[in-house]
Amino acid sequence: MPKAIQLTEDEKKHILELYKQNNPHREIAKKINRSKTVVTNLLKDPLKYGSRKQTGRRRKVDERTKRHILRAAIDIGASIGGSDWIFQQDNAPLHRAKVNVTWFKSKKINVLPWPSLSPYLNPIENLWEY
Repeated sequence: MPKAIQLTEDEKKHILELYKQNNPHREIAKKINRSKTVVTNLLKDPLKYGSRKQTGRRRKVDERTKRHILRAAIDIGASIGGSDWIFQQDNAPLHRAKVNVTWFKSKKINVLPWPSLSPYLNPIENLWEY
């Protein structure tokens, strides 16, 4: 959901005045053309309204660490097989979409050709038998 626009000082004063006149939250919301939730949040604690510093989940990895991990992964990937990779995916409609096929060709990524309806040729399916 998009973040809502904070109440202005005038709106806050107006809500508090209407509340002192014993108007219910829903009626106040209709009068100022805001949601009932916004009105309720303000009336719970007017001094704390809009003072939350952070929203959302805290990041576990900062940008510097993320760059370090990506560099290490790229170096390892290049040392494993060099640059002669063949990308393998099944014949799912999502994978066969023209947009995806065009993207792979534009990036010069080799994709393993895959005949349709051929589960016996799928190497991973053969592996499950053991």
